[in-house]
Amino acid sequence: MKIFSTICFSLLVALSSFGQLAVSNDQTVSYYVQEIFQGPGVTVANVTINGFDGTQFSCEQVGQLHQDMGYLPFNEGIVMSTGAIISTDFAGDTVVVGNSPSVQTADTCNSYGDIDLETITGFNINDQAVIEFDLVTTEAFLSYQYVFASQEYPEWVNTNFNDAFGFFISGPGITGPYSSPAGFPDGSVNMAIVPGTADVPVAINSINMGGFNCGSASTDCVNCQYYINNCDSSATQFDGLTTTLIAQRQVTPGLVYHLKLAIGDAADGALDSGVFLKRESLVSFAQPLSVPEVESAPLSIYPNPVEDALTISAKFNGEVKLMVHDNFGRLIIESTESPADFLKLDCAELEMGAYTLTVQPTFGEPISKRFVKR
Repeated sequence: MKIFSTICFSLLVALSSFGQLAVSNDQTVSYYVQEIFQGPGVTVANVTINGFDGTQFSCEQVGQLHQDMGYLPFNEGIVMSTGAIISTDFAGDTVVVGNSPSVQTADTCNSYGDIDLETITGFNINDQAVIEFDLVTTEAFLSYQYVFASQEYPEWVNTNFNDAFGFFISGPGITGPYSSPAGFPDGSVNMAIVPGTADVPVAINSINMGGFNCGSASTDCVNCQYYINNCDSSATQFDGLTTTLIAQRQVTPGLVYHLKLAIGDAADGALDSGVFLKRESLVSFAQPLSVPEVESAPLSIYPNPVEDALTISAKFNGEVKLMVHDNFGRLIIESTESPADFLKLDCAELEMGAYTLTVQPTFGEPISKRFVKR
């Protein structure tokens, strides 16, 4: 096992960012929206960030993300955060999105208060990041994919610190209770709603596993099929996040609509939240997407890298066989588990290195994920 440990250690060193989420913001906000977020069937124009021209840099709160293996359900996209995406945030916390090769500083973009987020939370908003732009589609349904995450999870669930965000769309045929810019006089509606509901905004208090301290158990659940507990991950990452969710709205092709993406701290300026927008997921379709009850990826594992216990977040019918193979294809762990939303795999005795987890449900095809033991 000493030879195997040396090989695995060398592999881990060679992949120094393996299992981590990297962020950068050396491009403009317009670049991130048009080159990273925009996908087929959508044309974007007039991008702004917190009221400033989108050709500016992203004020430390917006950037591009990449991960090989990490705590997010998808690997590429852009991020918006109520604090700095790297280093020390506005409130002096050390909670950041990920490690970073480059981050530009532009404090002039920071501002306070947002009427729409205040309508959702009922409290004052601080440290908000707001991206706005006009768009035109070629098809009748606008859609994109996202993950909401927060350091307010899980301790501050069901309190006044209900950090929230919204995706507010306005334009032809849309009348709503939220604000809209000049030229779009009928208000806007929020596209970031809990699946299966008509208008419940995605927020700390609407998707969670109850309020508890990391390390303790909770039996409470509010739409927890869409929640991922990330407590065991690094202290510099969000303690909880949603599965991949889909925002969707019927529109009229060829006409101009306005989209406002906003996130902010509620009631205080501490403990950040973030929203991750999947790469090239801002698209239009002729028919509505079938919104899944759980994330599009059938399996999530966290934390990754792991130290003691790996949590497997999935919904299976029937017993589940878990198998862990090393880089030589040797079977290291094998167990059979009863059906549950969350399974635990003891990794404490594994040596440092890279492994493959295979989940074989009673019904369905096996699913494999790579993870790192550190």
